[in-house]
Amino acid sequence: MRTRASKPTKAVQLFVKLLVALFVLVTCATGVGAQTYRGTIHGVVTDPTGAVIVGATVTVRNSANGDSRKVTTANDGGYVVPELVAGEYAIEANST
Repeated sequence: MRTRASKPTKAVQLFVKLLVALFVLVTCATGVGAQTYRGTIHGVVTDPTGAVIVGATVTVRNSANGDSRKVTTANDGGYVVPELVAGEYAIEANST
């Protein structure tokens, strides 16, 4: 004797569709909070011969609002200016 599987009711089908839709919504919504509108500028300060300049002061200035941040180059001449608001920046390096 063979038994036949019963078809899911419309209520069960609707429940499964809603469950899938909720899963997709929650999965997509968690990625939205991870977006950021900030960036990082990094580089290496060198002289005309290509030698790195240690201890140079690098000033990064936002062209739109004039806000600026200053950092000092490391032993490899490198600098990093993190968490900058998105926009256009002017970069200046000075060494004494």
